[in-house]
Amino acid sequence: MAWSDEIGAVARTALTADSAIIGMKIFGEGKLSGEREACMQFAQENGLLDAMTIGFQTPEHVDDALRLMHRWPAKPLV
Repeated sequence: MAWSDEIGAVARTALTADSAIIGMKIFGEGKLSGEREACMQFAQENGLLDAMTIGFQTPEHVDDALRLMHRWPAKPLV
């Protein structure tokens, strides 16, 4: 399921109810691996995620994700 305004609204409602939001499969199960930077930017800048899951196959994948997180720091939760 792609992100939509409806999902964003539900996430904002959950946050106001003191719930945590976990972004799962940030790179779309590898289907969006060519768009890793855009995926990380969106995840970090939407201000809705308390945590995220990312699958790694190599140490270089970990390094890449950390580099992207550093490039796109998380925005405060809304």
